[in-house]
Amino acid sequence: MLRTLQYFSRFLAWYLYRTNHPQSSIAPFEATKKQFGLARKLLRVGKFVEHFKAAAIASDAKAMDPVLRYTIIGRQLGYAGYMLFDNATVVSSYCHLEASSLGNGMRWGSASAGHLFR
Repeated sequence: MLRTLQYFSRFLAWYLYRTNHPQSSIAPFEATKKQFGLARKLLRVGKFVEHFKAAAIASDAKAMDPVLRYTIIGRQLGYAGYMLFDNATVVSSYCHLEASSLGNGMRWGSASAGHLFR
């Protein structure tokens, strides 16, 4: 459902841009698209643990063909790595908030995980 709303917002923003509407009418749909994208990323937080668990289960299945077992383990570890780095982008997205709302004047963007992977 979130993906549908995100893509509908993307389509409306694109359509308004192509029909030469003012930027003020496009901005709400761009913001909606970004917020739904961030919400979808938040729902994926922690999913990498499921893939590590599936890899562990596949590694314990000794009755399975070894080639099939190793490809399943590799696939699950690949998904787990991807989801782990995807979670790091969520941390990066939320750490760009101004820390003035927390009481001091420093910015959190300099300590975000996104800067480690660039």
